[in-house]
Amino acid sequence: MASYEYKVIAAPRKTKKVKGVKALPERFAHNLAEAINAETFGGWEYLRAETLPIEEKPGFMKSKVEMFQTVLVFRREKDVPARAQAQTQTAAPAPAEPAPTPAPAIEAREAAPLALDPEPQDEGPRLGPVSRD
Repeated sequence: MASYEYKVIAAPRKTKKVKGVKALPERFAHNLAEAINAETFGGWEYLRAETLPIEEKPGFMKSKVEMFQTVLVFRREKDVPARAQAQTQTAAPAPAEPAPTPAPAIEAREAAPLALDPEPQDEGPRLGPVSRD
C-alpha cells in the first residue's frame, strides 16, 4: 500500500491580467491552472480543492468572524527512491558475462608538442591607434 505526503496551498483569490484573456472567469481559471502546474513540476499530484471555515478577528475589540478559505490539496508518494532501489535489488541478477580480453599493447610513439598559441612577437601592446614606423 502506498503512503503519501500532502501539501496544502491557498487558492488564488486575485486574478492577474493575462494577455489575450479578458473575461474574469477565464482569467481566474488561467491563474488557478498556473498555480496547479507550478506544484506539479515539483512532483506533486493535484488531489482536490477544499473550502474550509476559519475564524478571524478583524480588529482589536471586535468579535470573531467566521470566514471561508479555499485551499488546493496536492499529494505525492513517500520514499519513492527507496522503493525503486528495493525493487532493483530484488530483481534477478543478470547472467555473468566473460571478462573482456585485454587489447594488444601498442607501441608508444613520441608525439610532437601541440602549439596552441602563436609565438610572441617583439611588438608592444595595442592599446591605441596603430602606428608602425
